[in-house]
Amino acid sequence: MTDVTLRPVETARDLRRFIDVPWQLHGAAPASQWVPPLRLAVRDLLDARKNPFWRRAERQLFLACRGDRVVGRIAAIDNRAHTRFHGDRTGFFGFFEVADDGEATAALLDAAAGWLRARGLHAMRGPVSPSTNYECGVLVHGFERPPMFLTTWNPPYYDALLAACGMRGVKDLLAWRLPVGARDWALPARYAEHAAQAAAEARLTFRDVNLRDFARELTVLWEVYNAAWEPNWGFVPMSHAEFAHLARELKPLVDPRFAFAAEVDGRPAGFALGVLDYNVLLKRIGNGRLFPTG
Repeated sequence: MTDVTLRPVETARDLRRFIDVPWQLHGAAPASQWVPPLRLAVRDLLDARKNPFWRRAERQLFLACRGDRVVGRIAAIDNRAHTRFHGDRTGFFGFFEVADDGEATAALLDAAAGWLRARGLHAMRGPVSPSTNYECGVLVHGFERPPMFLTTWNPPYYDALLAACGMRGVKDLLAWRLPVGARDWALPARYAEHAAQAAAEARLTFRDVNLRDFARELTVLWEVYNAAWEPNWGFVPMSHAEFAHLARELKPLVDPRFAFAAEVDGRPAGFALGVLDYNVLLKRIGNGRLFPTG
């Protein structure tokens, strides 16, 4: 078998190959539930010049090859915002995709760890792509179900490959599936009772998120988001520019019927935004390109 070669991504052609990796690995797999992302969305996430996330972070991308065949990819991420907020020296890896190849997995992780170590970081955590505010984690159960929009999917062998390289789990991330469309499904009665009690005692009011006054709503939602998530494990506060960049991408996908803000005594206290499962359409497009036919 040809030895594994690690190549840093340096050219536009390298970046195209980096983005293409999951199509090569998962696209033809008979049991794959992988949903092809939009290539332009992946490119935007990786764009160190245009995406505001990278104003407080740096990254190095690597490809693993056997001969001319790409068998994996990884991004080493130095998230300075995480370092400042948590006061530790943890680096990250993300955008991780690999064939069922232990040597390639080890080479990718070693390359990312070496790059992070050279920057004075003492530990490596992942996958996060590119932070916990985006897709993160390794799927370890539920492979038979297609992933919902903005959630991740990977083949079952990922967990074993990472464990064989000395990686260990540090946090369980859970996704809940509620059959809200089923005729016999309803929230338990106590939910309505708790909601009514909270509304009576806390002077709680609800309103629709005003998508027409998007600039004003952005600031409100950004402040609530950072305040609400601050105590959670691994959280990194989003800058206003980063939050606005992400919100502008998601705005056309938000269903106005499911966009609510909660206020207590007239002050913002929470929000909920609902989107449809666009993965159904992304799966149908297949190649990740909107044009000319997507």
